[in-house]
Amino acid sequence: MRFEREEIRETDIITCAACGHNLGTMAAIREKMNKAYQRLKQPSAARKLQ
Repeated sequence: MRFEREEIRETDIITCAACGHNLGTMAAIREKMNKAYQRLKQPSAARKLQ
């Protein structure tokens, strides 16, 4: 990805390079990624039973 500045700010709006879809601000994307990572780290109930 190319950015106007060297440092990405939390308020920068990120768009998809392929289709131009607005993905949201860097802060919102980072928050979504952290939540998804936390869900991956937690073992599911199905795995606990096996």
